[in-house]
Amino acid sequence: MSDYTSYYQKKYVLLELLKATLPAFREIALLPYKEKFIDEDGKERIRTIGVDGLGKGAVMRNINARNLTYLLKNFEVYHFFQKAYKIYFSLATFSEYPTFTFNFQLRKEQQREWAKTLMENPERYLVAYDFAVDIDGKDLEKGLKQAKTVRDILDSFGIPYYLNSSGGKLGGFHFRIPYKFFEDKITPVDMIRATYIINREFEEVENLPDCDTSIFDLRRIFKIPFSLVYGANEKWNVCLPMKGADLDNYSPDQIEVSNVLRNVPIKNRGIILNNADGEHDFKGFLEQYYYEPLASGTYD
Repeated sequence: MSDYTSYYQKKYVLLELLKATLPAFREIALLPYKEKFIDEDGKERIRTIGVDGLGKGAVMRNINARNLTYLLKNFEVYHFFQKAYKIYFSLATFSEYPTFTFNFQLRKEQQREWAKTLMENPERYLVAYDFAVDIDGKDLEKGLKQAKTVRDILDSFGIPYYLNSSGGKLGGFHFRIPYKFFEDKITPVDMIRATYIINREFEEVENLPDCDTSIFDLRRIFKIPFSLVYGANEKWNVCLPMKGADLDNYSPDQIEVSNVLRNVPIKNRGIILNNADGEHDFKGFLEQYYYEPLASGTYD
């Protein structure tokens, strides 16, 4: 049995993973592993692959997994334990989320209709959008240095945030600030634009070249804390929630799944909110890094 299958068959792991997606309703997505290759015409292409003896997965978006029963049903239908998947959730939280059929042809039609509905009337369904930073560093030392810069910026304003390893690239780290901390200052729709602009400011002004600014839209997804990723070290790594101070002594070995199961009590651990206490200067943070006027007209 692979480390992937063994890990995900632990009920307490799945429960922690589900708790990390709260509050409902968020989209859950299963994404496959891919690689670049050169075809016979010399053109660069991308193909889906299996890893570590597991089969090739497929792109499965718009999963509504409100509880363990729903999640396991989706795992069964999509052969999750036999195929290599990465598990994501949306930065957006919705007022409601439809449950789509498992009939693939009908599901495509339902997904197109849902996407159209969201784009035409986002204010109707979007109730929250978390601010997020993805340090997508291939190099451990460079990625870690940039993650520390983001940590220090957030700490300087007392901003509460979740932090976890991204699991894939050696220098990959995810920061996420729940929308509830911004909701009296910025609308969810504004938050989508603000997240992109602030990340661009981090990239250009704070000199964070590995800050991923490629996609920030209504359907942006992030890896779920406690999920597994087959990383650049050719091991299964946990997207492990961390304290900001953990970056000072970080090593990729710490998130390798066998080491996590041996050294980290996952059951009932939850995700770690940094800067939960103390003063939070959200106004100062927005004034420094977000330079567009808000729909609400004020940072106060």
